Amino acid sequence: MIVRFGPPISGSTNGCSIAPLTEDGSALTTLPETIGGLTGLVELRARHNRLTTLPDAVGGLRTPREPRLRLRLRLRLRLRLRLRGNAIGSVPAPVAGPRELRHPDLRENALAEAAEPPADLPLLHRIDLRSNHLGRLPGRLARMLSPEKLDLRWNGTDPSLPLLARLEERGCVALT
Repeated sequence: MIVRFGPPISGSTNGCSIAPLTEDGSALTTLPETIGGLTGLVELRARHNRLTTLPDAVGGLRTPREPRLRLRLRLRLRLRLRLRGNAIGSVPAPVAGPRELRHPDLRENALAEAAEPPADLPLLHRIDLRSNHLGRLPGRLARMLSPEKLDLRWNGTDPSLPLLARLEERGCVALT
């Protein structure tokens, strides 16, 4: 597997640059379990590949812990998973929520069911699940700190689901 790191955002921690990992359009069928050990990763891009599942180790991704660096880069140290255009059929529970997760982009996959997210994802901002096969959503989603946007278009999801109404009451824009 060829790994290309984008330019560092700025600074480093423990000798690792703060950078995205990009592997778009490379015909990947799997991601290595060792991915969970990467430090300084702020974005994992593996769009338009042949991934059918994700290793549990993705749930272990963490942004750097160095306080001075975190303060300086506070707005950028939020993990983004960009996995659009694969064939991912399910997301294992450990993957559903690294604590720093901000924007999971899982559109254009083969998801039939969304994984039950952990109870506490304080940085979650947007969830993009467009163009999958979702019919059911996890109940815990409505009890989370509200994401600003949940995009479920082109799934056939029932727009009258009580869960969507509860999210909208809390200020989330739910698109169906």
